[in-house]
Amino acid sequence: MRIPARWSNHWFGVENFSGECIVFNAVGIELSFARFLEKPFGDRGGLHDADVFRAGEYSKLGELVETIAQHFATRAARIRFAPEESQAGGAQARVEVVIKCLADSGAALKQRQGGEREDFHWEIIGELVGALAAILDHIEGKGGPA
Repeated sequence: MRIPARWSNHWFGVENFSGECIVFNAVGIELSFARFLEKPFGDRGGLHDADVFRAGEYSKLGELVETIAQHFATRAARIRFAPEESQAGGAQARVEVVIKCLADSGAALKQRQGGEREDFHWEIIGELVGALAAILDHIEGKGGPA
């Protein structure tokens, strides 16, 4: 399946010679998750390996979502929220709720049988994770080129 380049994730540069993005971009997804998890890109066999996204096994993806939640909590703890952001309904509480929901979703997904190979939803999630990683890198003062 091909989608027009204007819809593609240019930062991964997965385009063919005619400017179309080639789907399924498992390597790009792996890169986003590696950046978020602060892991080296290209290590084989981990939960964020491109093959996990290609295979689409719910149990492995559930483990990955749980890992993302745990590491998100670690990275969120590095943020210095302003006093008003720490109040009920503020940014800190919203982040904490999202982390809890991610952990719960990961646990539920881990219990499911089967999977969905090359599920395009993971490309969308990968782009969101990549954007979140870039924002957190900026907040943590390490937003320069990797």
